[in-house]
Amino acid sequence: MSAVFIPVAFLDGPVGIFYRQFSLTLASAIIISGINALTLTPALCALLLKNPHDQKEKNTWLTRFFKKFNRAYDKLAGRYRGFLTKTVGRRGLTVLVLVISFIATWGTSAILPSGFIPTEDQGMVYVSVTTPPGATVDRTEKALDEVDRISRSLESVETVSTLAGYSILTEVSGSSYGMGMINLKSWEDRSQTVDDVMNELKEKTAHIADAQIEFFPPPTVPGFGNAAGFEVRLLDKTGTEDLNKTAIVLEDFMKKLSASESIESVSSGFDVNFPQYMLEIDYDLAAKKGISVDNAMNTLQTLMGSFYATNFIRYGQMYKVMVQADAHYRKQPEDVLNLFVKTDNGEMVPYSAFVTMKRVFGPEQITRYNMFTSAMINGQPTAGYSTGQAIETIQEIAKTLPQGYSIEWSGMTKEQIASGDQTIYIFALVLLFVYLLLAAQYESFLLPLPVILCIPAGMFGAFIFLKLLGLENNIYAQVALVMLIGLLGKNAILIVEYAVLKHKQGMSIIDSAIDGAIARLRPILMTSFAFVAGLIPLMFSSGASAIGNRTIGTASVGGMLIGTIIGVLIIPALYVLCSKRKPKINKKKAVTVTSIVIALFLISSCSVPKNLIPKQTSTLPEKFTPEIERTEESIAQIPWRKVFEDKKLIALIDSALLYNHDLQMAITRIEMAQASFKQKKAALYPKVNAEVGAGLTKYGFYTEEGIGNYDGNFSENLTADQKIPSPAVPDYFVGLRSSWEIDVWGKLKKQRKSAYENYLAQIEGKQLIATELVSNISSAYYQLISLDNQLAVFERNLKLQEKALAIIEVQKEAGRATELAVQQFKAILANSKSDRSKTRQEISILENHINFLIGRINEPIQRTALNLEDVHLFDKLASGDPCDDASLKARYS
Repeated sequence: MSAVFIPVAFLDGPVGIFYRQFSLTLASAIIISGINALTLTPALCALLLKNPHDQKEKNTWLTRFFKKFNRAYDKLAGRYRGFLTKTVGRRGLTVLVLVISFIATWGTSAILPSGFIPTEDQGMVYVSVTTPPGATVDRTEKALDEVDRISRSLESVETVSTLAGYSILTEVSGSSYGMGMINLKSWEDRSQTVDDVMNELKEKTAHIADAQIEFFPPPTVPGFGNAAGFEVRLLDKTGTEDLNKTAIVLEDFMKKLSASESIESVSSGFDVNFPQYMLEIDYDLAAKKGISVDNAMNTLQTLMGSFYATNFIRYGQMYKVMVQADAHYRKQPEDVLNLFVKTDNGEMVPYSAFVTMKRVFGPEQITRYNMFTSAMINGQPTAGYSTGQAIETIQEIAKTLPQGYSIEWSGMTKEQIASGDQTIYIFALVLLFVYLLLAAQYESFLLPLPVILCIPAGMFGAFIFLKLLGLENNIYAQVALVMLIGLLGKNAILIVEYAVLKHKQGMSIIDSAIDGAIARLRPILMTSFAFVAGLIPLMFSSGASAIGNRTIGTASVGGMLIGTIIGVLIIPALYVLCSKRKPKINKKKAVTVTSIVIALFLISSCSVPKNLIPKQTSTLPEKFTPEIERTEESIAQIPWRKVFEDKKLIALIDSALLYNHDLQMAITRIEMAQASFKQKKAALYPKVNAEVGAGLTKYGFYTEEGIGNYDGNFSENLTADQKIPSPAVPDYFVGLRSSWEIDVWGKLKKQRKSAYENYLAQIEGKQLIATELVSNISSAYYQLISLDNQLAVFERNLKLQEKALAIIEVQKEAGRATELAVQQFKAILANSKSDRSKTRQEISILENHINFLIGRINEPIQRTALNLEDVHLFDKLASGDPCDDASLKARYS
């Protein structure tokens, strides 16, 4: 059971927090309970339990009750045995019942409303008041006061607090927004739920026509949205930034949402009807007057909205210094044009000189979501519908949006959608861990299947109970399902474990399944019904977190009750279905199958000659084969020491061939290939091993069949072959062991040939690495010499350019040259210095490259100072295709 809960503890995100707390609690409790059952429980049994057979039986009411109960249970067990005798061996019926359970589970899950975290009665109601755009704070406060008066008149309300100028939904400050919090009395002191209070408030505030009033409960999980229900954003992806068009699409979308049966209380804070003033700036006129528009806007922000400048301390108290225009100069909107801004020349210019003011309408705040203009929509599912059904409705209506508009989820709704796939992964992970653990325990990949396949029946019971009691499949129900996997799996393990033990003792599969089910029926019913009885109060809980408690209690009771009843009926049949039967060997069929296999093997060993197309050759035109004097030697045959004469270069190449890491690894691979070849070659010869061994075999009390010397081999019921040697039997061995594998099919020879070819390939690979080293080092060496010559040229040019710059500066002082000429010569000189630095950098890179090939830390590369035009490599060089070289053909043929 711990394997069910421990993997769930590693999930992350909001869903992982719920599962982690639940899984770690149960896993630790199960581990402690297991330790208690193995240590303390046997000791308590020895102390508390007594042997009733030595005492005279008492005729009390408790004894009579137990007798009647045992007789009733014996009748039930007898009928249960009769039912299993008729059904266990029918594999087709078992498969049919299994398919029906899967279909029933899928059907009930499809009709069951889905949700995430249910909205609980937290004893508080949020109020959002929105007056018409441009309304004053006094107007908003009047609407809030009316809501406050109505709320306080209700019996279930304890306190009410309101705030004008702030929206709790959009978290925007504005004169047309208001919010309130209504605290309800304790659950024991009121008969109404939070939904009843909200419905009554909606009815009593319906006459307030001057404001839009919304009542909603607080979010179930703080930090995910500002209200319960769903939260969706309408995105404008057209790129036109037409807010009026967005408002039209939003209004049409909200009308369709409000018209649906599963959604109510749809609202949005996006409104483009707020009166505003737009400042139109004449940038050309501002530039002529020497005014920076950026500076002008910052100054206006300071004058109208204030700016924090500094602090000062007076009388031991620190005060802030805020810069802002006096209230007399910012009473009316037109006062903006009468303010002044300083130009670049220090003059004061009024804003009216380059700014005009125009009255417009627009949104009070523009929000972006995923870099697109967005409008947030809030709402709640209608009574009787779940958030999952509301989400499905929104997704269907969103398909009708115009091109360029789409929706995105946010808040708790986004987490609910993201957790949909995660739930599937959770159950798959749990079932995988249970399966692997049972497969290791039973040493079989089939016996764990009865434990796994009985779980859908419990899921069906959980879903049907949730549907009957009007609950939804939320995260609490999923937690209960994870718990049911462990509990129902425990019931199946009890039956399967006992059946496997009986089967090993010699019973048939069907008899062991029936015997195991009868023997484990009583503990299964006892633990399951005790679990159900303990959860019944949770099904009818009330108060705080009532919906969560009801959900987890109902799912657990329904799943455990239905899963136990169906499980005890189908688990023995599943054990029979998944158990392996010993096949009866038919000698005639065995001979026939063996003959067919040998015939197929012989036929498959025959080969059919391949029908290949002959190779076609073509003669190249004469213009591609010019007549060039050929030599007998090719560059591939000339040793590198004859090609290069520079002693410093030869020393670098020798160091690389000795210390290069790649070459050393190639030599090691050659040694490994050589050892492998010797090993494959030795496999063709006989093997002789000398062995010395000593042991002591000690027998236990029981054999695998359950028969043993528990009575010291004195029982008359034991035959001679059933008795166990006692106490131990010594076992010694000294001698030689020889073996010789005859290579009938040529396998060993092919392995030896393959090892030899690998050995040759490693040698050629080493030659390739050596050639690459020689080539790279020599190429880099001569490039260094070339760069040295190039650097010397740069040094000479720099001296000449410095002298030329000095001359042009003297000419400028004499009035014979301009400043432009001086700057041009300076630019030429700076460009030459830059080229010199690049050349030095290239020299450093090549030196590092050579040092890396040699296998040492960066050191200066000693090189000969020479002119590359004087370097002579070859007198004559062969041309043409290397494959035409006779020496190469002889080497690789």
